[in-house]
Amino acid sequence: KVSGVKITTFVALTSFLRFKLSSIFDPLSLIAMTRLKIIWRCESMGRYHQAEPLIVQALEMTKQLLGENHPDMATTLNNLAGLYESIGHYHQAEPLYVQALELYKQRLGHHHPSVATSLNNLALLYKSMGCYDQAEPLYQQALELFKQRLGHHHPSVAISLNNLALLYESMGCYEQAEPLFQQALEIAERTLGSNHPNTVTIRKNLESLGDLKR
Repeated sequence: KVSGVKITTFVALTSFLRFKLSSIFDPLSLIAMTRLKIIWRCESMGRYHQAEPLIVQALEMTKQLLGENHPDMATTLNNLAGLYESIGHYHQAEPLYVQALELYKQRLGHHHPSVATSLNNLALLYKSMGCYDQAEPLYQQALELFKQRLGHHHPSVAISLNNLALLYESMGCYEQAEPLFQQALEIAERTLGSNHPNTVTIRKNLESLGDLKR
């Protein structure tokens, strides 16, 4: 069984602490951008407790710069939730993910790809908490949204299929997981190439499932 290689985040969020400040370059925004570089470094080094107060401050700066209902507030909420999830503080992460999801829906519409990403994040959290019944419909909604907005053969669809397959694997539903891994691998190979890290990961996940079924 291959371990430690499964995708745990949606590919669109691989820059874990992404933050946008539009085209604002006043002193406050420059401070925020500098702070975000420090946050990224702390997170990449696993210094989550150092990153937490910086993300909270970035959240306040975003609110001051853009307003509390701006979509970038949702991005920063997602970042803070992701940090709490990384250190196992699931119950602190959950309301932040929910708040980000609702804000994306309000500001961008229910069918925007950012809504799909947010659904995926919340589903990942519920999976980590062992709340599989709550995770499944969110994964399914995210998958359908990605298909509708990005097309059935987009790399994001491959990641979404992979994540849903991982959930079914965790539930012991191997027969449901296998075709999803296969679809994910086919899309990833076609769009990303055989040697792309995401393709390699999905392939290993499929091989790992095969080992479990033996």
